[in-house]
Amino acid sequence: MFECLNVYMFECLYVYMFKCSHVCMLILRLLLFPATVFFVSLAFLAAGFFEVWPWLDIPFHILGGLAIGVSGRTLLSELVKRRLFSTRRWWLTDLFILSLVALLAVLWEVYELILGLMFGVSTQLGVTDTVTDQIFGLTGGAISIAISHLASLIRSQKK
Repeated sequence: MFECLNVYMFECLYVYMFKCSHVCMLILRLLLFPATVFFVSLAFLAAGFFEVWPWLDIPFHILGGLAIGVSGRTLLSELVKRRLFSTRRWWLTDLFILSLVALLAVLWEVYELILGLMFGVSTQLGVTDTVTDQIFGLTGGAISIAISHLASLIRSQKK
């Protein structure tokens, strides 16, 4: 009697852990690249690297856009697997990813503004800097789309 109960409990625990690990891995895949870019940029900001090398801001905006684009593509792929989203038109998927990158680029600039106002950190050098930061973020998103299409093309040629 207790053996059956133990086996049943083990099976329930296994199913719970499998589902949890799947969800945890999805969250990790969605957040790892953007979080890495974010925390490295915070470390660079704290170390004063952006003040010494102001151009270093450009690759971080490109990397941020790339990271959000990759995460957006990962999210859409997961939604397609679960049949919660359909990708009949590739350009809608690309538009979604670019829109997501644009939204987060604007939110990033708001974050930089708040850093400047609350902590006196000089992260925005004016309107031109803000707009070019957003353009570089969108460039990173476009690069993620190009990489995705290239990977899809390579996969289709291998079949």
